[in-house]
Amino acid sequence: MGESPEDGLKREVLEEIGVSDLVIKRRLGEKEGAYKGVTTPDHVSVYECTTSQEPKLMEPEKFMEWSWIDLNNVPANLIDPKDKSFIEMVL
Repeated sequence: MGESPEDGLKREVLEEIGVSDLVIKRRLGEKEGAYKGVTTPDHVSVYECTTSQEPKLMEPEKFMEWSWIDLNNVPANLIDPKDKSFIEMVL
């Protein structure tokens, strides 16, 4: 509460992967999502962003690893069908 979606995105990216130079290029749209265990849907904004930094594993208790994947080579089993249209917009 009290911060714009863009400010929240930059804060979360810094907290979760240590990237401090995130550049938001454009808002691609919105999709419906939900937190695990929460039954009320949430609206998730999707952005195209860039950075010159490599991600770091800032929360090892939550994630095993981070890696960049070229959008043209994302394995099909890693794409949520709801995200396919956003990936196509970037490509």
